[in-house]
Amino acid sequence: MSSAILKHEILKDSWHFNYLAKFLQPAFSLFFRQMTKQQVQAEIAYAYIFLFAQEYHLTDNKNISDMLFYCQTHELHAAKVTNQWFRLFYQEFSVTISAQNYGLLYANLVHKHRKALTFRGAGVLSDIDISASIFIPPEMERRIEYIVEQLTKENKILRKNQAFLLDNYRFLISQYIEQERKPVSICVLSVFGEECLEVIKRRAFQELDMDVTVTGTITPQTDLVIKDREYEHVAFDKEKILYWENISSKKSIFRVQYFINEHFGYGEK
Repeated sequence: MSSAILKHEILKDSWHFNYLAKFLQPAFSLFFRQMTKQQVQAEIAYAYIFLFAQEYHLTDNKNISDMLFYCQTHELHAAKVTNQWFRLFYQEFSVTISAQNYGLLYANLVHKHRKALTFRGAGVLSDIDISASIFIPPEMERRIEYIVEQLTKENKILRKNQAFLLDNYRFLISQYIEQERKPVSICVLSVFGEECLEVIKRRAFQELDMDVTVTGTITPQTDLVIKDREYEHVAFDKEKILYWENISSKKSIFRVQYFINEHFGYGEK
C-alpha cells in the first residue's frame, strides 16, 4: 500500500485512527517484517478507511460484500446486534421490504453496528449528520428511540455511541420504509377555481417527498382540505382544514408543507 494514503482527508486529526494505529503497530510490524514503519502505517490506514470510514448506503458500493464477510469471520457480534435490531424494527413498523432492499439494509446496519461495537475505547463516534435534512414525525422518533434504548440495554457496549446509532437509524429507516408512505389526497377550494389549484400544486406540493393527489372536490378519500375562505356546506374535520391566502406567501407555503409532513409523513398509522 502506498504511503500516499496517509494524506487521506479522513485521517487528519483523527485520534480514533491514531489510537488504532498505536495499538496495531506491533502486530502489523510482526507480520510485515520487510516493510518500513511508514509502509506499515499505510497498511493500517487502508484497513481503517476500508472498515471504519466508508459509508455503505448506496447499492453500487462494491465493498459491501467484503465488509460483511469480514464482520462474520472476525466475531465482531455485529450480526447478532443487527438481528436484534430487525426484531425490534418489525415490532415497531408495519413494513414489507424486498429481498434486495433487505440485503442492503442489513449490510448497512452491520456496518454501523460494527463501528459502534469496535470503538469502545477510543471515544465517542461522530459521523456526518446525514439525518439533518430528513423530516421525522414525532411518532417515528419515539419508535426509533425505543429501538436504541432496547439495543443499548441488551448491549451495554453500544451506550457510548447511542447518539451515532440514533442518527443512522433515522436515516436508514427513512430510506427503507417506503411501504408506510401513503398517497395524500388534498382538496383545494378557491374562488379562483382550477387556476389556484395549479398554483398550489406547483408551489407547495412539488417539493414534498411523498405522493400527493390534488382535487377540487371533497371525496371520502380526502385527507386534507385547503381553502381560501369559509364555504357553506363543507363538512370536514376541522383539524384537517388549512386556510390559504388568495395570494400565497412563503410563510403559508411552509405552513402547508410542514402540516402535511407532520400529519401524513413517515410513521403515521
